[in-house]
This record gives sequence, structure tokens and C-alpha cells, in this order.
Amino acid sequence: AGDEALGREWRAAKRRVLTSGAGTRLARRPGLVRAVLAVLLLAAGAGGFLGFTALRTEASYAREVSLADERIAAGQLVGPGEDDALDHLLLARDLKPSDPRALSRLASLATRFEELGDAAKVRGDEAEAAVHFQAALSADPGRTSVAAKLRVAEEQVKTRSAQQTRRPP
Repeated sequence: AGDEALGREWRAAKRRVLTSGAGTRLARRPGLVRAVLAVLLLAAGAGGFLGFTALRTEASYAREVSLADERIAAGQLVGPGEDDALDHLLLARDLKPSDPRALSRLASLATRFEELGDAAKVRGDEAEAAVHFQAALSADPGRTSVAAKLRVAEEQVKTRSAQQTRRPP
């Protein structure tokens, strides 16, 4: 009895739509109906694609941050190749430029690289200081004080190199 009543309600609703002005106009334009259905289908497909892309980006981002955390724990902050903490965090930042997880880690790395550069300067190793300052700027390009330190260190390396080449053997 319930199924029969539901069927009657369904038929009555269908009849109301078809006899309404909109239903009549749509019935006279099957091409329009197909176009509307195509647009709805495309919109649903695009939404699914965007959702999938967002999930894939989030998974890649989480992987890069996790790898960076592993490298930080192992002390692999920067080095040759592309499997150090800085490289993984830069990839994460490329995937999601404003996400605070990567940005906070990059800021911490930049601070650490600046400290290492300052320590190298105190020891008189301007070349090492320059490398650390470059890494700090890669992690956080907005650090103008580090950029200034890098310029000074690079000038001192050039000066020292020029003095060594002028010395007779």
C-alpha cells in the first residue's frame, strides 16, 4: 500500500512538472534539455576532477612535509642532491604557498641557517657563511638582514680570493 501511494505521488509530481509552463517549454525543446543535462554533467565531472586534484595535492604536500621532518630529525638540513629538509620544504611551499605547516618550518630553518652563517663568520670562514646565508634566503627570501650579510660575506670571499691570486708562488 505504501509503495502504491508513493507511486501515485510520483506520477502526480511528474504530471505537475510536465504541465507547468517550464515543463511544456522544455518538452518542446529536447535540444535544450540535452544541453542543460550536458552542462550539469560537465559541472559534476569538473567538480570531481577538482576534488581529486585537491586530494592529490594535499597528499603530496603532506608527504613532502613528513620527509622534511624526517630529514630535520636526522640533521640533513641542506646538502648535495634533492633529498634534504630544505628541498622537501621548498617543494611543499610550491604545492601550497600559504600553508603554515611548511612556512613555519622554513622560518625555523632560515633562523638555523642564519645562526650557522654567523658562527662561520666568527670563525673567519666567509665561504661557509655565504653558503649558510644563501640557504637561509632560500628558506625565507624576505629576510633582508640575511641578504645584507650574504652580500658582505660574498665580497669578503671575492677580496680574499683576489688577494690569494695576486700573491707570488
